Amino acid sequence: MTYSPSDLDLTTVANFQYWLGSSNVNENDASQQQRLITSVSEYIQNWIGRTISAQPYTLIRDGNGGSKIVLPHYPVQSVTLVQIYDYIVPQTTDPTIAGWFLNPTSGCVSLIGGCYSRYGYNFVRGIQNVMIQYIAGYTSTPNDLEQACLELAGLRWKEKSRIGEVSKSIAGEVITFSQKDMPASVRTILEKYKEVIPL
Repeated sequence: MTYSPSDLDLTTVANFQYWLGSSNVNENDASQQQRLITSVSEYIQNWIGRTISAQPYTLIRDGNGGSKIVLPHYPVQSVTLVQIYDYIVPQTTDPTIAGWFLNPTSGCVSLIGGCYSRYGYNFVRGIQNVMIQYIAGYTSTPNDLEQACLELAGLRWKEKSRIGEVSKSIAGEVITFSQKDMPASVRTILEKYKEVIPL
């Protein structure tokens, strides 16, 4: 069976083989490596609780009565719609003109300027009355996250020849294998990318 790359893969077979120092890899091994990369990429994104590649999202939230809402997915690439009840709020770059603007650093959508419609200046309080559509995520995998994927996939690749083994004896010396789900170095990187729910 041949395995194809997934849109959610955090690295490529070519980069994985380069990391392993492999050359002249047969077709079966390359296919198995692709399956492993997809599996490890899925494991990592489940562990951090978020998708890394840029995706469209629709946020429906209760109006908070304030002028700002922090979007839960990041980094925010763009906002395509801000709607309060049935009113579509226009985008603005001029603080004297009513509308919304995005602070891409904080992922915060803010309402500014003037008076629009009957809803005033803020995300008027209500139940599920605010809808924001936006695109968030990375356009390419961050280098440190790709490295974490490479290291974890490399570990799994090496372990396949000793599945289930806790230790073995070689020339009278007992070698014990780690039973951890991931190395500490990989966990440290993944902690940086864990989803944080904004207040």
